[in-house]
Amino acid sequence: MTVFKKISESEKSQYKVILAPMKRDDQSIAGRVTSIGIGDCGSLDVKTTAPDDPNILDAFEAAASSAGADGIVGVYDPDGLWAAEWPALT
Repeated sequence: MTVFKKISESEKSQYKVILAPMKRDDQSIAGRVTSIGIGDCGSLDVKTTAPDDPNILDAFEAAASSAGADGIVGVYDPDGLWAAEWPALT
């Protein structure tokens, strides 16, 4: 099961998958997912949902998929948008 862990700015470099909730202009919540992996030639492969960040529910799925079945997703939420009905934060 994927674990969602609240992290600070200084911890972001320690996680291969980061989910950042953000408020859109229409006040709905989107989620920016950024993942870092190793490319075919051994180079870093960075992927992000920006600029077309999905709604937060789809972002949970994208982050969990990128992290793998037993992975950890770092949640960077400086604006405190994380809602109680979303996955529990460790």
